[in-house]
Amino acid sequence: MLAACLFACLQVTITPEVPKKVSREVMNKLRATYGAAEFKGKRGAYDGEKSLFTSGPLNFNQQEYPVFLDDERGPSFKCVSPHNSLGN
Repeated sequence: MLAACLFACLQVTITPEVPKKVSREVMNKLRATYGAAEFKGKRGAYDGEKSLFTSGPLNFNQQEYPVFLDDERGPSFKCVSPHNSLGN
């Protein structure tokens, strides 16, 4: 008998819209900046567009995260996750 596999799919919006390569850099910076508090040690798999898959749900403390790739004077991005979708 196989154990149930529980995963979460989060819909992510990064603004302004950027190519996949930059989206991945933004997501990596998001993890580095907010990872311990928000991702609870889960790395997840990001498709470079709109979906972040994790093993189990994440309960974000906020819905919108400012992300700066270089420093606070450089370009900024917003990462928005409106809800979790669970699958099994």
